[in-house]
Amino acid sequence: MLIDFFRNWRLRLKLLVSFLSLLIIALTLSVILYFSYNHFIKLEHTLSKLENLKLKIKTEELNIKNLQYEIYKDESFHVGKQMSKNDLIESKNDLLASINDLFGKSNKIDSQLIEVKKDIIQISQLKLSLHENLLKRGFKETGFEGKLREAVHAVEQIDGFDKVLLLSLRRHEKDFMLRKDVKYVEDFNKKIALLEAEFPKTIMAGQPDISKNIKIYKQDFNALVEIEKIIGLNEDSGLRKEIKTIILKLNNSISQIESDIKTQIEEEKENINTVLLLTSILIVFISILLSIQFSNLITKIIKEIRNGMKEFAAGRLPAKLNVLTTEEIGQTKVAFNQLIDRIEAAQTFATKIGNGKFNDSYRSEFEDDLLAQALVKASKELQIADTIRKDNDYINQGIAKLSEIVSNKDETLEQLSYRLLLVFIQYFEANQGVLYSRVFTKQEDWQMIPTSFYAYGKKKAISNSEILPPLVEQTLNERELVYLEEIPDNYIKVTSGLGEALPSSIVLVPLLYRNNSIGIIELAFFYKLTKLQLSLLQKLSIQAAAILESKTSETESSIKNNQVKAAIEHAITIEENLRKELEQALYENEKLKESIQFANFR
Repeated sequence: MLIDFFRNWRLRLKLLVSFLSLLIIALTLSVILYFSYNHFIKLEHTLSKLENLKLKIKTEELNIKNLQYEIYKDESFHVGKQMSKNDLIESKNDLLASINDLFGKSNKIDSQLIEVKKDIIQISQLKLSLHENLLKRGFKETGFEGKLREAVHAVEQIDGFDKVLLLSLRRHEKDFMLRKDVKYVEDFNKKIALLEAEFPKTIMAGQPDISKNIKIYKQDFNALVEIEKIIGLNEDSGLRKEIKTIILKLNNSISQIESDIKTQIEEEKENINTVLLLTSILIVFISILLSIQFSNLITKIIKEIRNGMKEFAAGRLPAKLNVLTTEEIGQTKVAFNQLIDRIEAAQTFATKIGNGKFNDSYRSEFEDDLLAQALVKASKELQIADTIRKDNDYINQGIAKLSEIVSNKDETLEQLSYRLLLVFIQYFEANQGVLYSRVFTKQEDWQMIPTSFYAYGKKKAISNSEILPPLVEQTLNERELVYLEEIPDNYIKVTSGLGEALPSSIVLVPLLYRNNSIGIIELAFFYKLTKLQLSLLQKLSIQAAAILESKTSETESSIKNNQVKAAIEHAITIEENLRKELEQALYENEKLKESIQFANFR
């Protein structure tokens, strides 16, 4: 709506608004440039804060080293006046506050700062653990070292054992303190075992506390060794190693964050330069575009209408014109486009008719056109002709399918009946069917019996009942097609995939050959048949009757031939029996003659 409203403005107003738009674009780009520069300043400030954080972390690293090597030796440390636990917590909080002040600059930096924050917390925890273990260790008169000194002095007061051995113990003790090597611990424990071996001599001398003092000395020394192991005998063990590893990781993370921020600063510089360049290019481009646009404003409209008329003159359908205004030129474009729509609608409708879509309607807004009325009339006539053609095709296809059935001499009447019934079932999409055939019995009589039964996609067993159903009897007597849509309640229910139900319609078609009832086809449907289908049933019944007649005649001839053959075989059997009886009588007569002659001879 706003665009259409703008296009209907006068040219002078359009020019004024266009140049104002150009000014707004320049101001917008200036605002973007301002925010980009502001972001650049923030990144510089963040980099400065990061340098400050690096300095604090370096200071924290030096404090930890001083705590490991120097501060714990000062008495003020052990009384809580220097680097107390509260001091460590305050140092941690100061570092965390510096990190929290860096959040919010970018998602990538924030994720890196989270890891840095975790490292600082871990360093603080390790530092507190180091602080706690250094307090336990003590120095000179405090902690385990102080207890060790007291135990040493108590042992040194003992008389009566090897002083050289005691000096050796003190040497191993001091070597461990200086070099932090566990081999001196092993030497110490071996020497003190030798010292403990002298207990009986000293006890007999009247000094029962010797064993206790030596054990205290041994326990305090080994306890001090364990504390030293926890703290770290060197830079690559204990808490010293963990603190060193975390500090190295922390410094690498800070360096990476610093590198990323510097990269962002460089990118921001490039963005600012890019915005300045794009601003200049865009302003120049829009200026040129407006000049070209307004110079072509009038001539373009005239050229569009001229080109459209040339397409019409060449017999082609032109593209629609863009209607941008509501004045006279715009109204001319609208009328031109309506003409295109009418011709296009006629072309589309004619194409649909050619594709056989006769039920599609013509566009409602053009129904009163003379061309539209002529095309609609032609469509109706073609639809009638197409319906007739489809009906004929439907009939011819049914006749062709039935014509494919050829009687086979080795085939029984029931097999042929099933094939015939299957054609009717499949072609008319029936749900159930029965084929009754006239059969020549051995009593030289004709009888109508069911020879094939089909239901629910399968061949069914045939009932041998000699009593025909009423509807079949009626069809047999009247020799006319019977079609019912009102099905009696006692009629057999048709089976489907959903269960059993009465069919929607049934049809009984007599198979007449030379006015004789050769058979009857009974079909049940779940739909109602059309007149075309009923007509086709009657036509197909004539062809089916001829096929069935050939098989029944063949069966009749076969039965009669079999009867004649049986009679001849019976006569031959009787003759053979008479011949045998005659031979037997002659034989007995000869025997009798011989008996009489023998009697006369005697």
